[in-house]
Amino acid sequence: MKSIIISIFTLMLCAIANAQSITNYQQLVLVNKTWQYQTDIEPSLKNTIAIERNEQQLVQHHLEEVEKLLRSRDTKNLTSTQKENRHKILGILHGYRVAGNFPKNTNHQNRQPYFIDEFNTFCAVGYLMKQTGDEAMARDISKNQNYYYLADISHPRLMEWVSTTGLSLTELALIQPTYGGEHPTYISEIHYNNVGKDTLEYIEILETNYSPMYSNFDSIYFYNSKGIKYKSLAKKQLTAASVYKGIIDYYLFPIGDTIADKGRITLIKSGVTVPVFFIMDYNADSVVTQSYVGYFVTRTFKVVESDTTPIGKSLNFCGGYSYNVGNNTYTSIDTISIGTKNICVIAPVEFGSFTYEIINKSIQLNWQTFTETNNHHFEVERSIDGKNFSLIGTIPAGKNVGENNYQYIDERPDYINQYRIKQVDNDGKYSYSKILFAKMVSLNPLKVIANPVKENATINIGLETTEVKTMELYDLYGRKIKIYVPRSGNQLINVQGIADGKYLLVLITAKGEVYSQPLMILK
Repeated sequence: MKSIIISIFTLMLCAIANAQSITNYQQLVLVNKTWQYQTDIEPSLKNTIAIERNEQQLVQHHLEEVEKLLRSRDTKNLTSTQKENRHKILGILHGYRVAGNFPKNTNHQNRQPYFIDEFNTFCAVGYLMKQTGDEAMARDISKNQNYYYLADISHPRLMEWVSTTGLSLTELALIQPTYGGEHPTYISEIHYNNVGKDTLEYIEILETNYSPMYSNFDSIYFYNSKGIKYKSLAKKQLTAASVYKGIIDYYLFPIGDTIADKGRITLIKSGVTVPVFFIMDYNADSVVTQSYVGYFVTRTFKVVESDTTPIGKSLNFCGGYSYNVGNNTYTSIDTISIGTKNICVIAPVEFGSFTYEIINKSIQLNWQTFTETNNHHFEVERSIDGKNFSLIGTIPAGKNVGENNYQYIDERPDYINQYRIKQVDNDGKYSYSKILFAKMVSLNPLKVIANPVKENATINIGLETTEVKTMELYDLYGRKIKIYVPRSGNQLINVQGIADGKYLLVLITAKGEVYSQPLMILK
């Protein structure tokens, strides 16, 4: 079963593809909100209407504009070594952008950073770390803070690395993209072999509504185990059936006309750079798929059909060939379901929006369902790292067969929270929603009472003195300016003799947690 979630950000992305009614600047803000805080951007970005861009093109557009902006900035305050390193870093960023191999958002509800995705693809900042000899730090970050924004990442060597780049922390934060979900058209179900005489052989294609560039195909080519093409189908030969947020196209092979027991199937689209955008190699041992989403993503599955597959069963690919942190089964041999939702993805609940609100010191989760059948209850789960989840609450199923709205208030959220909803059927089967990322800004124990400051800054530390280890002041290029001895509650810290400008105050706890706040010195 599969939960399908619609987010505001997805709708905004659709607006890019269909209405084309937003500016290039607004499109950039979708990828990285810190564009809103740049005061030296090219004016034309706000005056030109954005063209249609898929997910890969969106990230490339963002990185191209970031590179232009950073190359245009004055670097007279940098040392000669920092200038040289900055030039090298921007060159690495340029190559990364041109290559176009970016992480994929496979788990989250909204656009989200992915330091390293499940296919071992590094984000822009992670890639810069890797190429400058700090791959170990990038992998450390990915273990527990993989989906964090740079300003929230706690790592003991982060600021030291920043100091070597010639870029400021805020410039690196501008580089860091967020990623949306984009799924190409794919083979969702196939039946090519069973015990005895093969029967009811067919192929089923799912065209999603989330991928404007790859959501159509012209033809299907069939090759045998020797690589010889033995059949081709035009799309018009298939039967189309509408499903939620997409279209299923299927073709039932006539009696006497069968699919090879081993071979390759490709989905073809003419008029694009890469006309072959989906490949399936299959036999009695494994199925290997390649999906083109700006580059080919390869996945291997051990569930296959063979001479022992029962009649009336087929190979269903649930979840669109994507993995998830949940325990759902994404490939299975199940009952044939030609032209309809696969049995393993029929959900008693179809999710609508999933959002949150901060109310005082609590987080209120809001989610909506469009249809409910056989649904028993929801379990609300929370995680700090987006990988290890714990149950925090249970909500009974709604009374309406159709639309229902739900709320759950988390009265004890952490600073960083990632939520998901586990929907449980009456028979005990379950499925997960996408993950919702929520930051409780008010829970940062480090606060600067007033900005800017002159000779002394008043800060507040909302921890016991025994819980804190040290407090350090950095400039935005990662250079350590001063070390303070922190204590609980309000205290004055001396900034005399420090040049005017923007700085970062960093608090390190006895547990190794790192919190930060910007500090402006203006005499």
